[in-house]
Amino acid sequence: MAQFSPVDLIRTSFAYLFDKYGFKVVEQELFDGFGNWIVVMQLEPKCRTQFRLDRGELFILFGPIWSPPGYEDGPWYDIDVVLEYLGGKNKEYINDHSRYPDSIEEQMSKLALIVRPLLPRICELFSGNNFEIRKMELDQIYKKRMDEFWAKHTKKE
Repeated sequence: MAQFSPVDLIRTSFAYLFDKYGFKVVEQELFDGFGNWIVVMQLEPKCRTQFRLDRGELFILFGPIWSPPGYEDGPWYDIDVVLEYLGGKNKEYINDHSRYPDSIEEQMSKLALIVRPLLPRICELFSGNNFEIRKMELDQIYKKRMDEFWAKHTKKE
């Protein structure tokens, strides 16, 4: 039996990352329990992306080229933060993480369609001095989203 490869799963919907843009896998980790995994890819010298499967829910994050390039070393920004920064609020995805998400393949397909037209802008956002200039604004969006999340989930009835 062939061993499961998250990279093969990513390649199914995000082939353009490899074929058109030349992203390379720099880290892959499979975790025991729940089928969780993380894959980090980067496009030198522009940006890197992290695919993270956590208990059946897929997350995609972006960040600048960082050394070392692993998933634990950031900063990383969730696609929701990046989309909000770019002004591309996608009502089908932003704030639509559900407790019972679509299949992994369906999540991949949705995200691939959202990311594809925005990838050049995303990579430009995280490349060189652009990131340093925009980091504070990205951090503010992240903080606002976290404040909204916790206010919603800790509301007293």
